[in-house]
Amino acid sequence: MPPLDALAASHWTATAKETFRTHHLTTDLAVDVAIIGGGILGTVTALHLAEAGVSVALVEAGRIGSGASGRNGGLVVPSLPRLSPDDAIARLGSHGKGLVGMIARGADSVFALVERHAIACDGVQAGWLNPSHGKSLVEGLKARCAAWAKAGAKVRFLEADEARERIGSPHFHGAIFD
Repeated sequence: MPPLDALAASHWTATAKETFRTHHLTTDLAVDVAIIGGGILGTVTALHLAEAGVSVALVEAGRIGSGASGRNGGLVVPSLPRLSPDDAIARLGSHGKGLVGMIARGADSVFALVERHAIACDGVQAGWLNPSHGKSLVEGLKARCAAWAKAGAKVRFLEADEARERIGSPHFHGAIFD
């Protein structure tokens, strides 16, 4: 495991337009909610609770965003790897429906926070492609696209020609564009 400060010189740290100071927790603290972990989920949860008037402490052992959230390549990808929205709902019931809805609206939520708080992060919401590299996979990808559309995601299926043009490669047979 890398040292806690391993990402101090990461691309994200080096190119950040905004900085902030954190403080070491040196005494007991009484709050309504303590959140362990300063990744995307922890920081957004702390923000929403604080905006709702809840006293909250965000506790991170390293740097805010130093874990997977800070190493994700900057992509905001609305997806459930290897699981369709219908499968998630079938397996998790109402919790699955909530999860799928949250994922379908996830990118909009992230970019709304960036706009509302005027975060200088060079964020661009230009869409995401999930291409098919095999002709035999196209029907499954179309079904996945339909399931995400039914769940409320703004998706459409790109036929081979449009997918190849957008991707810049002749090796794809279609794609979901979200």
